[in-house]
Formats: sequence, structure tokens, C-alpha cells
Amino acid sequence: MVPEDGEPADPPQPRPRTNTGGVEAFAATVAPTNLSAVATAVGTPPVPPSPSSHRMTSAMESDQTMAAPVTGGLPPLPIIPHAHYKADKEIARGGMGRIVAAEDQRLGRPVALKELIDPSPDQLGRFQREALITARLQHPSIVPVYEAGQWPTGEPFFAMKMVEGRPLDQVIADAKTLGQRLALLPRIVAAVDAIAYAHSRRVIHRDLKPANVLIGEYGETVVIDWGLAKDLDATDAMESAERAPRLVLGQEGQADHDDGIFDADDRGRRDGHARVHGAGAGAW
Repeated sequence: MVPEDGEPADPPQPRPRTNTGGVEAFAATVAPTNLSAVATAVGTPPVPPSPSSHRMTSAMESDQTMAAPVTGGLPPLPIIPHAHYKADKEIARGGMGRIVAAEDQRLGRPVALKELIDPSPDQLGRFQREALITARLQHPSIVPVYEAGQWPTGEPFFAMKMVEGRPLDQVIADAKTLGQRLALLPRIVAAVDAIAYAHSRRVIHRDLKPANVLIGEYGETVVIDWGLAKDLDATDAMESAERAPRLVLGQEGQADHDDGIFDADDRGRRDGHARVHGAGAGAW
């Protein structure tokens, strides 16, 4: 540009550089760890998240956490579609739950589904604890748990191996001769081995009796119904709340063989020795 008097203007002076972060600012835009930092590096204000994106994130988070509610400090149970199992008929019923014969549609195998009859809050924790305790006990004479969860409608259940057999008390009643009864001793030993294994895992059955020992046609001996089982290492509130005298937890009018004569708060006596004595009394 030439001024009006015709004299050349002074050459333009170089503009001083400002330190904008150099490599650090470039790196922040390539691999940002903070969107606000990127916006500052490029000189534009950060854009706040829109309400729709916030709703989408909340929905995704809720989908990831829609498992069964935690009961008594226990982990949540996953939601299992009804289509995974084809229910048949009810084959057994107790005071708290029922057993339904079913088929696992994914593997094509027969299973036994245990469900709560009345899913009240005080029963939910005990039912879930039964599933978790039984699943932990890996022994040939303890019924294995295949899966535990809740239906989309909220009711809890767990799937077990379908055990076909007769209760030990019925088998003993049909054994008329001494030889027939002596032939049952290996079955008694198998049941006691299962209980001893559970004791080694700090679990007591608390409802051991001949009716809860199934004798299969091909030599199977299975201890079932761990609904009253106790984890001696459990410290959660609901487990503590269940420390009532065992006489009120057994069958009506009958004390359990393995724990009924002891008060449930007598921690010093509630060990494997009492259960071994009870198993011997049941065999006698």
C-alpha cells in the first residue's frame, strides 16, 4: 500500500507468535482424553450433551443393570426367557417351593425347575441362597445346579439335573430281609460322604433325613433339598436374621435329624460332628 504523499510505507513487522500448546494441543485433538480439553485446544467452546443423548445413555445403563434386585446382599440373578425351557408337569411340592419337570430347549436335556410357591420378600433371599449354595457343592451325590435366574416376570428359579429315584425311607421300608437292608449300607455311606464334603466347604444341610436322599435305579445316591442349608461363613444380614431355633424350620411336628436338637445360635456345637451323629441316627 502506498501512502498519499507517494512515499513507500514501512515494511510490515512480523506478528509475534503465541504459544498455543504446539505438539500437546495437536496430540489432544488426535487422541483426546477430555472433550473440554479438545475444545480449548482448537479454540471453540465445548458443546454440552443434548438431552436426547443423556436419555439414550441412561437407557443403555438401565438395560445393563436390569438384573434381579439384590436380596440380602446376594448378587443379582440374570433374566432368563421363558422360551429357554419347556415346562411339563409339577412333580414335587414342599413348604416353600415346587419342582417342575421341564426340557432345556437349548441343549435338549431334561431338567428339574425349582420355583417359589409364594415369592414373598422373606422367601426370596433363602431361595436364592439355596441355589447359590447348591451350585457351589460339586459332588456326585449332590444334585447339580445348571442355571439360576429369574423369569422376565420377576419370579426366581433354578434348573437342576433331573434325578429319577425313590426316597431312601421308601426303599428301606421295602427292604424286608437283613440282606436287603445290608445292601443299602453303601447308599448310606454315599450320602454321608456328600454331607462330609459339604461340611468341608463350611455348609450344613440342616434338613438331612431319609426322605431327602434319593436312590436311583442304577446306583445313584443323591442328597436333595438344600433349602435350609447354612453357610457357616456367611455374614450378611438376612443370614443372621434366619438364626432361629431349628425346631421351627423343619417339618411340622418333627425335628430334623442333623440340627433339630441344637439352637441355631449355638455356633460352638453346630459343626460336622453333630451332622455325623444325625446321619448315624437316621441310618439306625
